[in-house]
Amino acid sequence: MTKLARRGFTLVELLVVIAIIGVLIALLLPAVQQAREAARRMQCTNNQKQLGIALHTFHDAFRNFPVGLTGHYHASAGPTSGSWYGPTAHTGAVGWGSRILPFMEQQALYDEIFATYPNQSGFDGWSSAGILGRVPQEAYQTSLESFICPSDAATDKISLDIPQPAKPYEQRFARANYVACAGSAEFGQGARDDISGANSGSIYDYHNGDTGGLMFQGHPDYNGVEISLADVVDGTSNTLMVSERSSEPTPSGRRNGSAWIGGHENRTREVAFTTFVTPNSIGSLPEDTCAASLHPGGVNACLADGSVRFIAETVDGTTYLNLGDRNDGEVLAAY
Repeated sequence: MTKLARRGFTLVELLVVIAIIGVLIALLLPAVQQAREAARRMQCTNNQKQLGIALHTFHDAFRNFPVGLTGHYHASAGPTSGSWYGPTAHTGAVGWGSRILPFMEQQALYDEIFATYPNQSGFDGWSSAGILGRVPQEAYQTSLESFICPSDAATDKISLDIPQPAKPYEQRFARANYVACAGSAEFGQGARDDISGANSGSIYDYHNGDTGGLMFQGHPDYNGVEISLADVVDGTSNTLMVSERSSEPTPSGRRNGSAWIGGHENRTREVAFTTFVTPNSIGSLPEDTCAASLHPGGVNACLADGSVRFIAETVDGTTYLNLGDRNDGEVLAAY
């Protein structure tokens, strides 16, 4: 009786199968990655909605938004004299993120931060100790998912140049990706005149015009000014409140990212952004303070009415500039 030969795959057939599998993977992988990014972007949107709710709840309780950054500037006896870079200038300051913790179910963490803070409503008396120097390490290194964009896979800690007792520099704080709008001026300048960059004032001025921010007014690094919804003359749906800052290093070499607790008291860029340049801009100094994300093509942003929308990095520069100013009186184009 004749036995039938059992035929297996030839080498050519095997290679064809492998090639087909490879093509299928190549076709499916981008779709899977896009689906994952869409989910991450949606979570980022939800995070910013929660921040918007917390900020509005804070406003309901205190009739104003939290001050963007609260600390002191120098050893002199007032906000209109002395040097930015005096012997006690480089200290830590508490940011807006710390202020809204009780409205994000983080009352215990808030209490730990402010247990030794002498004045919770404004300046700390121009003291030389700095604010963050008094905060327990376990508090400022607590990671909070609500402040982190899931598309940013960086470490959960960032380094900030903030002198601390016994540990002078490079303290590592729990990172965040969400920053408050400090208006439409370039950092280090006063109120902007137009998109060409003609600004009044300089980094050494304290009261040099209103930059239009929602938690910052005047020079972006000037704190202690409380802003309410009544000050949002342009309308809450036409004014940016919060956006993103990725942890990727900037093209000019600066470390990026943010810390929810606050930052260097004369480096507001660690807790804020401006609309002086469009999202994800690449340049020299201005791009260090722009909104930036790892979402392809733009950033999520929470408006003053609490809604969140995606703003493309190709947005018209003038329109985006005006979005950052709460009271410039300009009519916004579609974006």
